[in-house]
Amino acid sequence: MNKPKFEGTKVQLAGKEYVVPPLSFKGWQAQEVLIRDFWKVRENVLAAAKKGDESGMIDAPFITKYLPIVHAAIARNYPELKLEELEDNLTLDDIDAFQDALVTALNNGKEKRAPGEVLAVAS
Repeated sequence: MNKPKFEGTKVQLAGKEYVVPPLSFKGWQAQEVLIRDFWKVRENVLAAAKKGDESGMIDAPFITKYLPIVHAAIARNYPELKLEELEDNLTLDDIDAFQDALVTALNNGKEKRAPGEVLAVAS
């Protein structure tokens, strides 16, 4: 892979290191509905967690649903990477890195996920 064009968070996904930059404005536009959905889900999960409800966890449907956001961010630096390739090579060991990539993509790298913090729970 070539040197990344944009700065971001280094993550190991699918056995490779990627520099995940924040989404571009064009990326935000393309993923806007999905991004709005993610923030609603996250808000509900965090509210439930404050009440002691930590029963949820990130699962396959959650990753499948939000992987296009991560892919859109990664593709800024690695345009040759196809969504299907990421799906085919992602493993359960990549869940923490997936969350880090999602936070970077959506927060312009301003918010960091604490180690072990679960960002959202699939509903």
